[in-house]
Amino acid sequence: MRLAAALLIVAVPALLLAQESAPKPLTPAEAAKKVDMKVTVEMEVKSTGGNNNNYLNTHADYKDAANFTIFIPKAALAKFAAAKIEKPTEYYKGKTIQVTGTVTLFEQKPQIRVEDPAQIKVALKK
Repeated sequence: MRLAAALLIVAVPALLLAQESAPKPLTPAEAAKKVDMKVTVEMEVKSTGGNNNNYLNTHADYKDAANFTIFIPKAALAKFAAAKIEKPTEYYKGKTIQVTGTVTLFEQKPQIRVEDPAQIKVALKK
């Protein structure tokens, strides 16, 4: 019994500290500087597109130099459908999302490739 109490005394503060030290999501501009690094970015989806692949963008004009894109390949769309998200472009448009993944460059623009809907969380209104 004493061992269990001692473990609780040690474990609870460690868990609380771990929760407090969880990194806050990056802005798209901050995430764009973290190429080849795994990050969590928070962004408002201002435009979407794609017929086969799906794209979620931070700017109304996806060609904007400051645009950050979430790329959902066609092969991943079945996982979204299984998660009751039939059309990610419609589901996420206008929402603020947090996306976790590795930042890469495509045609010199930053993006995160999403293979699983668990990588995207809809952020709570602040």
